Amino acid sequence: MGPFLESVRAAGLPLVWIESTEFSERRLGSPWLDGAALVAWHQKMQGLVRSDVIAVPVGRICAAWTAAHPALAQAALGAVLRHDGLGGHIARVAWNLRAAFAGRSLALRLPAPRLWSDAEPAAADGVRALADFADGLPEGGIDALLIDEGATSEQALEVYRPLLRVCARRGWDAGIRCTGGQPLGAAAGFGFVIAPRIVATVGAGLVLPPSFWSGAPPFPPRPGESFYYVEVPGDAQPSRLLERLAALRGR
Repeated sequence: MGPFLESVRAAGLPLVWIESTEFSERRLGSPWLDGAALVAWHQKMQGLVRSDVIAVPVGRICAAWTAAHPALAQAALGAVLRHDGLGGHIARVAWNLRAAFAGRSLALRLPAPRLWSDAEPAAADGVRALADFADGLPEGGIDALLIDEGATSEQALEVYRPLLRVCARRGWDAGIRCTGGQPLGAAAGFGFVIAPRIVATVGAGLVLPPSFWSGAPPFPPRPGESFYYVEVPGDAQPSRLLERLAALRGR
């Protein structure tokens, strides 16, 4: 168990991981390639949502990097991650966010290679590139890695073994974000699963349903084992957002 799941276990109240990237982009723009501006972007947004987890949106950064380098227009994720300068930029962003949010968990949200490219060899190479990228990050600061996988199965998750070995060696918790809510058992070696409905023998991130934003109460998580994962709608009104987050936190 790494530092993120240790914090989940030790928390008196369920941790709240707030994913507000789309909401924030609509209000603050998309400064993915400007390290200082990206840290300021996070600081402004966290002043509103106060997430217990600060996440580096590696997929958004990779997409912006690709758009800025025409030679990468049709490249698979592995080629993008190996492009000169990108790894260093992401590492600096993570390091600066660690300094800015010293009291919170820091995670890297990584894109699923198979969703970046539907070619199986390219997806496998993308996982190897993710593992190499993660292994090249400076020591200290990172608490967890999260793969945005979408609908998946335990068999499909086996491809992530190289990345999981890096996480184990570096002491990071590795998680998977699934959209289908299917039972994943031990989740093929991942330490936690984030999904709308989970039957798992690992840590659980409970995705709040759309009805939460209409006033429905959240389903209570398992104390010491799970946390809330809140996906803020891009068109959410700030006043309503604050109202619902206050309700979630029991205030």
